[in-house]
Amino acid sequence: MTDGPAGRYAGTVLGLTADDVIECAAARVMKARDSPAERLRLRRAFYERHHTGAGVGQGRSELDFIGWQIKRGLLAPLRQGGSPYWRATQEIVSHDAELASLAQDHGLKTLPPGPRAWLDWIELPTTETWYRAHNCSLVHGMRASSNAADEEPELEQLFINRALHRVLKAEVLARGGARFGLGWLARRVADPRGPVVGWVTGASWLYPPSYPVERPLPSRRWRLERTAARWLLDHRELSAVSGEHLRVLCPEAADLLTTLNNADPIYPRELT
Repeated sequence: MTDGPAGRYAGTVLGLTADDVIECAAARVMKARDSPAERLRLRRAFYERHHTGAGVGQGRSELDFIGWQIKRGLLAPLRQGGSPYWRATQEIVSHDAELASLAQDHGLKTLPPGPRAWLDWIELPTTETWYRAHNCSLVHGMRASSNAADEEPELEQLFINRALHRVLKAEVLARGGARFGLGWLARRVADPRGPVVGWVTGASWLYPPSYPVERPLPSRRWRLERTAARWLLDHRELSAVSGEHLRVLCPEAADLLTTLNNADPIYPRELT
């Protein structure tokens, strides 16, 4: 087995069956479960293998976000105060990507939606396919973790909803879904290879530095953010990008796109 991320992936999976591949992906994620640093290293190794530019390429946004999660204590072991919800959703994204990577090695094509989207990104690594993979995996993970989310404190639930709105709308921007001829700028801002996620997670009024949220989230700034999104986002593109994700999260809810436009709560409580 060779050194480096590629060797760690390729040297241990030769000759495995489809069930073995699934178990191997799960074992990798399980091994890192109680070590935030290992969680980060696992995701970094994935992106270094499937890089799309210098360093981790399109993985920069996700790795920056994981860095914020670690600083906030979200991924710490439960006995040390980590969050069951944030740990579970991060784990599902990681597992889906690992399974996709192994599936590529073994020619597996029949996969659940999350891993399938990651395999699509591996085979065609564009900004749009990265957002599709990340957000598809994320919303399926959020759906699977809805009980854990519902047990979070009320303010933490509110923040989770705000973070969800932002990541769905970032996917719209990545597809150039901005009005007034600003699509080129939207793509640049939302490029996952850029520093935007690192900047915004460093803004404590957007992304709280401690867990759980201890004081009310700024409502005036959130209203301003919501108004700006309504003004900027192309509503047709918002519908095209977000509809399928929202149906996964809230299959029984009505008029989901109006809910998204209005920045109403989407998750974990369904709207009927």
